Amino acid sequence: MRIVSVNIEGDRHLDTVLPFVVNEAPAALCLQEVFQSDLSLFPDYPHRAFLPTTKRQRFTSAESGVFGIGVLARSPFSQVTTQYLREYPEPLPGFDDSSVDSIYATYRYGIISVHLTEPVNLRIVTTHFTWTPDGMANDRQRQDLHALKAILHTLGEHVLIGDFNIPRGKNELYPLLAEGYTDCIPTEYDGSIDVARHRLKGTRYASELETNMVDYLFTTPSYRAHTVHLVDGVSDHKAIVADVSRFDDADAR
Repeated sequence: MRIVSVNIEGDRHLDTVLPFVVNEAPAALCLQEVFQSDLSLFPDYPHRAFLPTTKRQRFTSAESGVFGIGVLARSPFSQVTTQYLREYPEPLPGFDDSSVDSIYATYRYGIISVHLTEPVNLRIVTTHFTWTPDGMANDRQRQDLHALKAILHTLGEHVLIGDFNIPRGKNELYPLLAEGYTDCIPTEYDGSIDVARHRLKGTRYASELETNMVDYLFTTPSYRAHTVHLVDGVSDHKAIVADVSRFDDADAR
C-alpha cells in the first residue's frame, strides 16, 4: 500500500503538490500545513480526517482559513481519532509568529490516527510536531514528546509519519522519538528540507537546513516499509513516498 506524506506549506506550492499526488497515486495521503478548504482539491481521496492547528492568512491571497494536518484516503476509515498533545483554550486562535511564545500560544500540536482495512489492514498516525527556533530541543518540545509517546503507546501496531521538527543526529530527543520503531528513512538522506523551495533559500541558514532531517516514517514490528524515498521539487519539505505492508500480507501494496 503506497503512502505519501508531505508538509505542503499551505497554498504556496499547490501547483507542484497537486500533480505530484496524481502521479504517485497513493492509497493514503498525509498532509501537514494544509488549509482545510484545500482538502477538496484532492477529489480522488473522498475519505478525510482533519485536525485544526491554527487560523491564518493564505500565502497567495488576503483570505484566511483553518490550517492543520490531514489524512486522506481512497478507501473508508474504519476508525478515526484526533487528539491534541495538551489542553488548549477555545476558540481556535489566529496565528501569531511575532515570537516563539506567540507561536506556541497560537499553534496547536496533535495527532490524527486512522485505521484502514483496504487495501491493507493498517493504522496510520500522522503529526506536525512541535517546532523549535533552532531545531534543538527545548522544554516545550520535551513536554510535548512525552505527551506524544504516551498517546502512541495506546494505539497498538501502527505506522507513524509526518513532520517532526526533530533533526536526526542533531536534536537530543531523536532517540526517544524513535524508541520502539524502525526509522525507515534511508540514512543516505542527509535532510528532508527542500532548500531550493524554502523561504530561507539564499540566506546564511540555508546550509544548515540542507542537513535537517525532520520528516520521518516509523514502523512498529508488524509493518515493514519498502521503496522508501524522498522526492524534492514538491514543497519546502521533501515528500515521503513508501510502500507499506504487514508481515502477514507482505505482498500487498
